[in-house]
Amino acid sequence: MKLKWDITGKGDEAWGAGMTQYEGLTPPKGSYVAKVKRMTVGAIKSQGENHGKPRISVLLEIVGGAATNSIADPDYEYYGAPIWDGLNIIKTQTPKVNAFLHALTDGSEEAKRAIETAFWPPNGPDARKEARKDGSEDIHIKAIGKCPISSPNGEFLVRIVTKMGNDLQQQPRAEVNQYLPYIGKQDVSKSNGQVIDDTIADSDIIDDADGDIIDASSMISVADDAVVLVPVEEPPF
Repeated sequence: MKLKWDITGKGDEAWGAGMTQYEGLTPPKGSYVAKVKRMTVGAIKSQGENHGKPRISVLLEIVGGAATNSIADPDYEYYGAPIWDGLNIIKTQTPKVNAFLHALTDGSEEAKRAIETAFWPPNGPDARKEARKDGSEDIHIKAIGKCPISSPNGEFLVRIVTKMGNDLQQQPRAEVNQYLPYIGKQDVSKSNGQVIDDTIADSDIIDDADGDIIDASSMISVADDAVVLVPVEEPPF
C-alpha cells in the first residue's frame, strides 16, 4: 500500500542548518555515516493544533565517521550508536522532511525532485502494518519510490551532521542537525546487533491492499496517551 499525506512539500527548500544494547560513548558533535534502520509511522503526541497528525519516527545507526578507516568497521568507537529523529508531516516541517528525502539520493536535482514526487501526494511511501509479538502493530515504511528503506532492518546509508542535545534526564545525546547524501556504495552490511531485532515472519505481515493509496491519518492512533511504535526507548521531540 502507499501512504497519502494531507499536505505536500514538493519544491519546498530543504532544512539544513530503550532499549538498545549499545553501551559506548555518546557520539560528539560531528559528521557520521549512518544507516536508516527503522522508519515507523505514528502520531504527534503533544497537545495542540497538530496533535494526532502523522509523524515518522526514524532510527539511525552509526556505522562510520571521519576517524574510521572504513564503513562498518566494528572497531570504530561509535559503531552501532543509535540516533533518533522525528519527521512531522505538517506544513511547517516539510523543509526538514525534504532534507531527509534528499539524503536518500545522489544529490542531483533530478533525483531530489524524483524522491519528493514519490513521497508527497498524489503518491506516497510504500508501507506495511506488521504484527508484533505482543499483539500490537507497527506501520513500517518499506520504500520511498525506488529507495529501499526496508524498516525495521534497513541498511540504506546517509550522512548526518549531529549536534549535542539532552534527554529528559538531562543526559547528553546526539541529535541530527543536518542530513546529507552518502556518496558511496550502498552495500555495507550486516546488522551489528546493537539494536534489538524485531524481525517479523512473512506470515505475520498484514497486507492492507498493496498498491492502493490510503490516507495515512486513518492508520495511526490518535489517542491522548503515548503512541509507542518500537521496542526501544524513543526520546521525545
